[in-house]
Amino acid sequence: VSIMAPKQVKPGADVTLEVKAQPKSLVAILAVDLGVYLLDSSYDLQKNDILYSLEVDISGLPFLALVYPGLLSGLVTLTNAHYEFVPLLHPTISLPTPFNEAKFRKNFPETWIFENYEITNDTTQLTLKIPDTITTWRLTAFSMNEETGFGIVHGPTDITTIQPFFITLNLPYSVKRGEIVAIPIQIHNYLNETLDTEISLINAKEEFYFMESTIFNRETGSTEQQRTKHVTMPANGVDTVSFLINPRLAGYIELKITAKNRLASDGIIEKLRVEPEGIKKEFNKIQNINVIPSGPVELSIPLTMHSNMVLQSEVISLSVVGDNMAPVLLNLNDLVNLPTGCGEQNMADFAPNVLALQYLKLTGQYHREAKLVSKAKRFIEIGYQQQLTYRHDNGGYSVFGQRQDLEASTWLTAYTIRFFIKSLKYAIPIERHIIESGLDYLATAQREDGSFPYTGYLIDPSQQNRFGFTAFILMTFLEDEKLARKHPITIRKGLNFLSGSMNRTNDMYALSIMAVTLQMAKNYTTSRTILDKIIQRKKSSHDLVWWSQNDRNMAKDVEITGYVLMAMLEIGYSVEVAKKAFNWLTQQRNAKGGFQSSQDTVVGVQALIKYSVKYRVTGSINVTVNYTAMDNNTQIVKIGEMVVDARNMKIVQMEELPKTTRAVKILATGFGNCSLQLTYQYYTNGEDSFQYFQLAPKVELLNPAEMSLEICFSYIEPSSKATNMVVMEVNLPSGFSGDEKDMDELLENDIVQRIEMKNSETTIIVYSAQLMAEEKSCLSLMAYKIHDVVYRKAAAIIIYDYYNISRHDTVFYKIVAETAQDHSSKVENTPITLDNENSIF
Repeated sequence: VSIMAPKQVKPGADVTLEVKAQPKSLVAILAVDLGVYLLDSSYDLQKNDILYSLEVDISGLPFLALVYPGLLSGLVTLTNAHYEFVPLLHPTISLPTPFNEAKFRKNFPETWIFENYEITNDTTQLTLKIPDTITTWRLTAFSMNEETGFGIVHGPTDITTIQPFFITLNLPYSVKRGEIVAIPIQIHNYLNETLDTEISLINAKEEFYFMESTIFNRETGSTEQQRTKHVTMPANGVDTVSFLINPRLAGYIELKITAKNRLASDGIIEKLRVEPEGIKKEFNKIQNINVIPSGPVELSIPLTMHSNMVLQSEVISLSVVGDNMAPVLLNLNDLVNLPTGCGEQNMADFAPNVLALQYLKLTGQYHREAKLVSKAKRFIEIGYQQQLTYRHDNGGYSVFGQRQDLEASTWLTAYTIRFFIKSLKYAIPIERHIIESGLDYLATAQREDGSFPYTGYLIDPSQQNRFGFTAFILMTFLEDEKLARKHPITIRKGLNFLSGSMNRTNDMYALSIMAVTLQMAKNYTTSRTILDKIIQRKKSSHDLVWWSQNDRNMAKDVEITGYVLMAMLEIGYSVEVAKKAFNWLTQQRNAKGGFQSSQDTVVGVQALIKYSVKYRVTGSINVTVNYTAMDNNTQIVKIGEMVVDARNMKIVQMEELPKTTRAVKILATGFGNCSLQLTYQYYTNGEDSFQYFQLAPKVELLNPAEMSLEICFSYIEPSSKATNMVVMEVNLPSGFSGDEKDMDELLENDIVQRIEMKNSETTIIVYSAQLMAEEKSCLSLMAYKIHDVVYRKAAAIIIYDYYNISRHDTVFYKIVAETAQDHSSKVENTPITLDNENSIF
């Protein structure tokens, strides 16, 4: 396969790619901003990566690095030069020649092409619109053909988007409301003339205040709709103009910038993310509604807000859908609101996509929903490749992979291989030897009595029960009949162990898994006996039923209830109890259709799918949902109507409600079933009381551009000796970011298992295998100022038990102002003060 393309084009232009490959080939093309390659060479596609799994080191400079240093890496040069303000409503100085009108550029993705194309001829032309970014796009491709096999391009093809006069904008990932941020605009003039240029920042929607060059008096802020500065641009030169703004509202504000002179012009539109101060709290209330013609359904749903809620930080929405599984299908790769940086958590992305394909197949939608099927398969293939990074040479898998974990985990291996086997039913290219080597690893680990030992890192102490654990491992061997025939002795020994032990444990988690596993082995008699034992211990409230370990771990309750529901559905055990368990599970979901963490999401979604398939509503539906949103004083702030019928039952209809909403009244009429979801979030200020973890941050501003942060922490919950995996999310102050080069040093700390950075390196995520009660640990990290921000708000450090999210605590920290008299910085619990006020002038 080969690709021919023009070497240089203008941004936003139509580009024709000439693709040569064997007819009837499937050609996969990837086009990525070259700056991404410089930051992470793993994006590159190399022959050796695919054929020999060898690491490849990519080096080289992009074309634009020769144009000016630092564009692709995000380097911005600030200047202390003074530019006179020219407000929109005041007369401006006219230049001798009229300016060119600017055409706005606003499409700036990192990835341009990530698509498969079916090639029918030797040469195929593809015409695509190139993004607006001034950069170099690197194209790579490979092909698959039934006759000729695999092919790959000999080398990348580069297309440079360039124009002789343009502007670039480098924004922070986010700022907080109330902070003042400098917006540096770089003007690039590669014409051979010196040009008087007019730079304007347009504020047509009045989303921010323009600030004067001194911010000691904040009353000087202005909401004028445009501010203009003049600069004389040297020929073949680069200069920077900076505007100070103070965002008025949280959300995404539009920055619309123009640069004009008598020969050329350019314009860009970008969004600046503005977050409320504090930390985000999210809530979700779900009601399954069954409407009959003889009587409407009336509901009143209150919203409870925390006393420390940040004003005007609320985001409230009401949604309705006819298909209970629609939220899951809509958010296949985003069901869990937590990091997914280990081998078990990666499966929270992989497994639901396999289950989605199962749901579509069982409900007759597989071929009709081709686009959704393709999306799910793509996520599965990506998840599969990622999961292989956690594989050991002996066929097992571990939480952090062979480089960090000396021993594979029998639990994670069984979990991984079971879903690899499930995915085979949907033509996913999982290699058979990968599955077989995993099963062989598990078989060799079995004890003489038929049980399986828990090897490797213990993800969750509740999995230590050997009866439940053996049942969990056997699920994998029983997943496919053909594969099961290769391990008859392993399966027989394991089932004998379970059948003889049902009276030897009262552990709810173990019993729920045993009930499902014995059904998979067609031992329905013993499974029913276990279910009888489980049903006696149910918890109930109104029309809800669930089961619990009584350890204040909602994620574990979701797992147990999910397994019990699947066992009941398999043998038709108590339809009424199953319905109430389904309703309880539905109400525990987050806004995206998942649950609290990874394992409960997979088990919970699996149970909901099984119920939705078994009791699928095939009749007609026509439900009208009238809603009335009211404030604290019961004053109506919004009314509306949503209709669910056969045409739109799989579409999630959503209405945003006013921030002042504190209760919603529902009146549903018509006939049919639908799911109603009220989702709301807000931010809170103030530190949590330390219930589970003690956190003590200490920050020091080493110089105007560098800060160090030491975090000491310990587990203090008195009723438990140890945690599960602990995750700490360290949010850096606005304008600061971490650096990958510092992360290796952090990994040398024994308590640290893995480090990740997200949100453009402004959040550092630290994984710890386990914390023992009352044992103090400390971490030290560096952060670097890359954007100028003043009136900087406090940043949050959040620590939690990944598999028991109820165990969590938060602390805020901030940098105190540097003054002429005092050049030191420290953590204070007083209101936020200015941070280095004069640094941006």
